[in-house]
Amino acid sequence: MSDHFSLLDEHQYMSLTTYRKDGTPKPTPVWFCDDNDTLFVLTNATSYKVKRIHNNNDVQVAPCDASGTLLSDETATGQAVIIDPETERGKYMNKKLVEKYGLLYRAFRFVGKLRGDQSVFIEIEMS
Repeated sequence: MSDHFSLLDEHQYMSLTTYRKDGTPKPTPVWFCDDNDTLFVLTNATSYKVKRIHNNNDVQVAPCDASGTLLSDETATGQAVIIDPETERGKYMNKKLVEKYGLLYRAFRFVGKLRGDQSVFIEIEMS
């Protein structure tokens, strides 16, 4: 992982904080993967974090556990964009998440598809 997001080294979860229209921060624990100076996350296309990113693409990340409890006071900020999973970039992101999380990630995706979820990737670049 790059120095920009080195605070997330060796962690399985990160707290992804997005911001409501009134500026209220909303942290969410998520799986993530890195690619040089970029992080990415898979999420449901209709999730509130996606809606918040459309309104304000500023985000903050920090290491956390599965329940969202922060594991450090250290944070990093970035800018988020939504990526279609059917694009070449989206397929690459999916491959990287499979490499990191393996069978558990595949099961998560399978269940989502059975439920009819439409997924997108959130790509985060250091600001």
